[in-house]
Amino acid sequence: MWRRLKWSKLHLLVVLMGAVLLTGCAGHERVMVPPKADLQGAESVAVLYFDNETREPVVPYEVEENIAQRLSTYYRVADQAEVDSAMTRLGLRRGMVPTRDEIIRLGRLLNVDAVITGEVIFYFDDVSQSEAYMIEADLENELFRWEISQTTKALVSFTGRVINTRSGAIMYSRRVQGEGESISKSDLGWLKKDKKPDPFWYPSISRFDIPSVRSQAVRDAGDQFSAELLPTYVWRKVQN
Repeated sequence: MWRRLKWSKLHLLVVLMGAVLLTGCAGHERVMVPPKADLQGAESVAVLYFDNETREPVVPYEVEENIAQRLSTYYRVADQAEVDSAMTRLGLRRGMVPTRDEIIRLGRLLNVDAVITGEVIFYFDDVSQSEAYMIEADLENELFRWEISQTTKALVSFTGRVINTRSGAIMYSRRVQGEGESISKSDLGWLKKDKKPDPFWYPSISRFDIPSVRSQAVRDAGDQFSAELLPTYVWRKVQN
């Protein structure tokens, strides 16, 4: 009997919560707000090579891939293999900036309304290690537990441009900087209250997290660059 009563109350609570949510949404509809950037009606794009002005060769590839993925939620994005093939046909390779005429030809070859290109202008990563610090105390036995942390950071900055493939004119340009960070911790164990961990026992500084933190920074920068190229959605009251 008690179980049935308890289930009935739970079921009633779920129904009431659903009714409240439906009441809040009643009379409203989700409306798409067009992108802030005026791309002159472009519906398809191709992401070309980004020039690399840093010493990290992988960053331009990650930037290109991130932008293509972000924009594919709204635009038709040319396949990278097709882009590579078209660039090769025109004798273009990384480090070469397409001319206005070449951009127009690329637009025809790839059947896209716009191309995106730019430069990765800055990349930095760093790994630092803290001093040992106490995280727990056993006052009865006068023992203290110590820990050390490692912080991995990365910065990526690039300039991107969206170019009309009919006129060769720049429709949108933005410089962005993304950041990534990861903190890992290592337990140094318990010591007497008058002792501090010997640096000899500190774990070696590791660059293991660099790739994932760099990807964070690229995603952050890519989100900033794409923000005005993508629509947003809002709830608006339906007019009777």
